[in-house]
Amino acid sequence: MKKVLYISGILATMATSGVTAQDLHFSQYFNAPWLMNPANTALMPDADFRLGVNYRTQWGSIPAPYRTMDAAADVTLFRNYEGTSSFGMGMAFFSDKAGDGNLGTNNIQLSAAYHLALNDYNMLSFGVSGAYVTRSIDFSKLKFASQWNETMYDITLPNGEPNQHNKTQYFDVHAGLNYAFIPSEMFYLRLGLGMRHLNAPVASFINSAAKIGVRPSFNAEAMGKLGNNWIINPSLYVTGQSGATELIAGTMLALNLTPSANNESNYQMLWGIYYRLNDAVIGALGYQGAGFKIVASYDFNASSLAAASTKGNSAFEVSLIYSGRYPKNAGRTQYFHCPRF
Repeated sequence: MKKVLYISGILATMATSGVTAQDLHFSQYFNAPWLMNPANTALMPDADFRLGVNYRTQWGSIPAPYRTMDAAADVTLFRNYEGTSSFGMGMAFFSDKAGDGNLGTNNIQLSAAYHLALNDYNMLSFGVSGAYVTRSIDFSKLKFASQWNETMYDITLPNGEPNQHNKTQYFDVHAGLNYAFIPSEMFYLRLGLGMRHLNAPVASFINSAAKIGVRPSFNAEAMGKLGNNWIINPSLYVTGQSGATELIAGTMLALNLTPSANNESNYQMLWGIYYRLNDAVIGALGYQGAGFKIVASYDFNASSLAAASTKGNSAFEVSLIYSGRYPKNAGRTQYFHCPRF
């Protein structure tokens, strides 16, 4: 009972004060490129378009679950004949629901990016995105200190929160940079810097000037072959906001099930292991081929909330991505120097 009241109180305080209860995030950050950095928009050296969905349910075994999902699409436009530069555009929809008060966030985001190959081995990308965000909450389902009658919580009593609104909306701006180094078809390295909430929007349910803190992020990813059929893909993601920090690091291993001479029709099994600092160990399993990639992951809670979550489990996540080429480019080889796995 104490856990229920404690979590409800936290959500009520964050909702009414204007603090963001949980900025959107996925354990599979590598499968949500449109959220991680707008410079990832249409960053697809061997494809022209991409469709993706992600779904995450978190803390389902304690009384304040989060459910986060997104659906996104991005396309390549104006690729030059040599394939050394291109322009990308994308659109994404994000939805997040949390807690007893159904604290909800809906986000429609448009993004654009420009990709330029400096030479055969180096590439730069720059991207920007803008989002229209709406948030809502049902105050009648939350419990406040003023509703405690010395015996129980009485929801018929006033909650004592002045000038409250159950809906709010704002415009959000993000930007990012990517650098890729591709020395051969057997290895590549990519580094990215992103900045979310550049305009520090106000997202309060009361008459408050509370703003969302700017959220910088850094990501690093490498990919290389181990022998003929194994591929290793280590990565790192670090982000911070208003004094809080998230760091995830780990690696994905892929096994080519149907090796081919040109490496373009391979089907692969995927295994991954990641660690979110002071929070969770994340296991992932996936499969990809014929343009499709599906990955499921599970967070095993390693934080102080482990005692409140069933068997230490905290989150389940699944992602599905499909990428392909325009009909006129169906038989074309990769556009510029890039890994061939």
